[in-house]
Amino acid sequence: MPIFSPRRFQPRFMPVTRENETIPEKALTTVEALVKGVLFGCRMCGNCILQETAYICPMTCPKGLRNGLCGGASPERCEVDATRPCTWYKIYERSEKMGRLDKLLEINAPIDGKRAGKEQWSEVVRFYREEDSSPKFIEFVTNREKFQQDLDNMFFKIRQPDWWVPSSPQLRSLPHWAPLVTSSGKKATCSANILQLPTLPTTPRPLPA
Repeated sequence: MPIFSPRRFQPRFMPVTRENETIPEKALTTVEALVKGVLFGCRMCGNCILQETAYICPMTCPKGLRNGLCGGASPERCEVDATRPCTWYKIYERSEKMGRLDKLLEINAPIDGKRAGKEQWSEVVRFYREEDSSPKFIEFVTNREKFQQDLDNMFFKIRQPDWWVPSSPQLRSLPHWAPLVTSSGKKATCSANILQLPTLPTTPRPLPA
């Protein structure tokens, strides 16, 4: 039973191919699967979104939903397996406690078959080294708000691959493709059983020619 997530319903993903995979990469995949499996019930999807889903792995959902809830969800049980809680209800509950419900308005990319079953830690390290705006550890003490903002921005770039986020500036400006706060500054709120989302802009925007 994972420490921070409901138990995993399906087995972990395995790589489609291990061609060109080095021994260190295989070793890192094994270690990452072990550590994240114990903590989060990780299925090694290759595009981790834990930082967005309140550190509850959405892939523990029996339907494998990366954007929940489903239509059959209830606060008491999962639609597929009545012996387990709904993963996405747990995500919303914890996100509310953490003050991060607005993160759940982001639309997550589907699983990339080329990455599924492979480690992601090396990609996080690479992003951290290459990005000038990466969070500075000293700011965790001196400026916690800026540290969290930089951390959120870094992981946003990692979990939203280029093939998923549209290249058009007009489409990129739509609220689905950015961490959401409405123009009034209101964030999403959640009652005991009903998610209440803020009103989003409804004015149509012209699409690129």
